[in-house]
This record gives sequence, C-alpha cells and structure tokens, in this order.
Amino acid sequence: MVAAAILHDLFKYYQYEWDPAIGAYRPRTDWYLSHDFAMVAELSVRHAPDKLIRAIAEVHGNVPFTMIESLIVHHADSFDANLVARIQDTLWEISRDIETETGYPVVKVFYEALRKLNLYEIWSTYRSEGRSGLREKVKKLIIDKLVG
Repeated sequence: MVAAAILHDLFKYYQYEWDPAIGAYRPRTDWYLSHDFAMVAELSVRHAPDKLIRAIAEVHGNVPFTMIESLIVHHADSFDANLVARIQDTLWEISRDIETETGYPVVKVFYEALRKLNLYEIWSTYRSEGRSGLREKVKKLIIDKLVG
C-alpha cells in the first residue's frame, strides 16, 4: 500500500512540460500514455510483484477494484486532490480580486503566489486568518514584486 501510494503518480512528471508563456506546466502534446498505465508498464518490465502492479492499475479507478489496499490509496489520493483543488480555487478567486485592485494579471498573481507560498502555507493562512488575511498576504507578495 505504501509503495502504491508513493509510485502511483510518479510518471505524472513526464506528462507535463514547462510553458514560459503562462509560467506554469501544461500537458505535453507528444505524451500519449496516461501516467498510471506508464507506471504499470514500467513495473511490469522490472518484474515488480503482481500485487503492486495491480494496486497501481486500480488506484485511479480505471479498472475495477479487487484489493482493499487499492481502494484505500484511491480515497487518500482523491481527498488530497480535492483539498488541493479547493486551495487553488480560493487562491484563484483572491488573485482575481487583486487583479481588479492592482491591474496585475490574474494568471501572474496566481502563479507568483504558488511560487512564493507552498500549499500548506496558503491553507494555514486561510484557516487562521480567513480569506481576507490570505488576500492581504498574496497582495503584499505581488506589491513587493511590482515595487522591487
């Protein structure tokens, strides 16, 4: 289960490439295999245990669950993805507010904030200081960049 949790998204790295125009990663156009099946193929070539290969194949829900371990990692991964999505949605809304106030483009505010603050710091600030506290923290980062 631990190995499946660590390995299941490892090949996501190969699915994306840096796009300097937006200052972020975007899906590659030349990558045709999903990261989970790429990992299944890699583990198969390396003769990994069948149980691990099956767990990796099942984690994303693309094939039926046959093991409780796969289901546990699947739910942990889903929880993590949903939490990160909520954090990013909140940051995007705050970035739109800052664009309205400062004229600094929303995309640049968003990615600059993600570069300077990790997700835990964003979430902690939001939980302890609320939306307005996070907004002020992000706005200060952007103003410092514009002035500095």
